Amino acid sequence: MVRCILVASCVASASAFRARQDSFPTDVWEEVTEVTCDQLEDRAKERMGKYRGVCGVGAEDMDSGAAGFALLRSGAKKLCKCKAVNVKDLDEDMKNIKEQGCSGGIFGPAGEMDRIYSDCKHGKLDLDDFAEGDGKLSEEEAAPAPAPVTTEAPEEPEPVEEEPEPVEEEPKPVQAAPAKARMAHEFSGPIKFTKVGGSTGVGGSREYCLTAMDFSIGSEVYGTTCNPGDLKQVWYYNMNGNGRLQVGEDLLCLEEKQTELHLAKCVPNAKTQDWSWLNGPKGSRMIKNKQSHKCPGLRYSTDLSDGKKVTSWGCTRGDNQGVQLCNKASKDGCGRTVW
Repeated sequence: MVRCILVASCVASASAFRARQDSFPTDVWEEVTEVTCDQLEDRAKERMGKYRGVCGVGAEDMDSGAAGFALLRSGAKKLCKCKAVNVKDLDEDMKNIKEQGCSGGIFGPAGEMDRIYSDCKHGKLDLDDFAEGDGKLSEEEAAPAPAPVTTEAPEEPEPVEEEPEPVEEEPKPVQAAPAKARMAHEFSGPIKFTKVGGSTGVGGSREYCLTAMDFSIGSEVYGTTCNPGDLKQVWYYNMNGNGRLQVGEDLLCLEEKQTELHLAKCVPNAKTQDWSWLNGPKGSRMIKNKQSHKCPGLRYSTDLSDGKKVTSWGCTRGDNQGVQLCNKASKDGCGRTVW
């Protein structure tokens, strides 16, 4: 009798244990088996070794002038040709890194190479988005610039091969000779948003040019109706081989601060005042800031008192980032804007 009671008790206990075991939430076990940031870091280091060793990406393929880690076009091409990393495994790791918020250390440079490698393998990478070198206009297709007064000239000046020596003391504003009227400079004219307004079917029928509200330090730069003869719309590019865009009697510099554009005193070696040109949407161009690697664009849905807001963001080749420096009527979209 006692033996039966003991057996029944054991059977009941085992059944209860199995019931509790079967009803234990499986998501707890799944959570335990998730990959950790430490494991993802080890994998990122392993991929970084392959990008450098097998793919051959070296220091010569990195943009030393960028604000953060960035590859030149040569580095992106090497990653596109390389097959050292399994794309499916990479995409899964990239997803886990994002979901778990892994950051810092190797995740910065490896993350950028991961993105380029993955985008290339999925056919989403545009090599025109990468600089060819650290020069002023390395993205340009233009030939070397001649003297200011010529009959035949390239569209943009030649890249400057070397950056100036660092200034030891605190930078002082560059004093430019005042211009009481429009000066004779080959690369000067209105900067027109050629893919917005007019007959483009985007953002209404008004044609917009980059305009300084006035010629004072701190003045906002915005987009307003192109008006031939308006000196607030005449921009002088690369007058001293320094990649600047200048405007007005005192030749103030166009400067980017975060995403905003304004006029400022020209300061030697200031990357926030250093601009280069690259291919834009549908035959137009874009202007890229050397400090942020962002491009200005017309916010045609954001009204100001007599125009539209202009800010900068990633160079995405959107229609509202397409511009031309209208120093020649033959440039696409310039036409009547040249004067």
